[in-house]
Amino acid sequence: MLFVSLIRWWYGLGWLDQVRMVRARFDRTADLFSIELSLRTLFKPFRQIDADGARKGSLDVILRAWFDELFSRFVGSLARTFLIVVGSVAILLEAVAGGLRLAIWPILPVLPLVAVQLAMTGWMPWL
Repeated sequence: MLFVSLIRWWYGLGWLDQVRMVRARFDRTADLFSIELSLRTLFKPFRQIDADGARKGSLDVILRAWFDELFSRFVGSLARTFLIVVGSVAILLEAVAGGLRLAIWPILPVLPLVAVQLAMTGWMPWL
């Protein structure tokens, strides 16, 4: 009866628990990189400290503030583009790893039996 309970759990609630854990890890990774937010703010200025006070003044000060803002937008777009690319790769790898985990889960109880059978036939993985 214990064996039947273990099999029921493994292919029922255990597998659903694995699905929840894979989904939670995927959500944490997607939240860490927040690609949607980076796309929305792609061309916004990046960490400007003193650009607000430079709107008043001579033409030289205004032009300098404009170039500072332009440079800040360029740096921000580069940083966010890099973050989007790295985040997309990380999310893709997380999805592949989670899919493999969920695909291997059902056959995991059978693997020791397969290993014993292979050992009896004389197969050695390191040769």
